[in-house]
Formats: sequence, C-alpha cells, structure tokens
Amino acid sequence: MLLSLTSMFYYNALVAPAVLTMLVYALMWRNARARAAEGAA
Repeated sequence: MLLSLTSMFYYNALVAPAVLTMLVYALMWRNARARAAEGAA
C-alpha cells in the first residue's frame, strides 16, 4: 500500500495504484470512525 503511494509520484502513468490507495485509506478511515462510534455509544 505504501509502495504504491510512493511510486505514483515517480510513474505518472500509474493512476490505478493511486486510486486503490485512496480507496483503501477511505475504507480504513470509515471503519475507524464506525468503531469509535460503537465504543462511545
């Protein structure tokens, strides 16, 4: 995951790793918020 994030700056043609990385981070952020909400409730 981190490797694709760093490689997208060197290889401009690789758009797919950038998109996948952002999707993974968005899903992890959403799951973390959901777990925090369950813990607070």
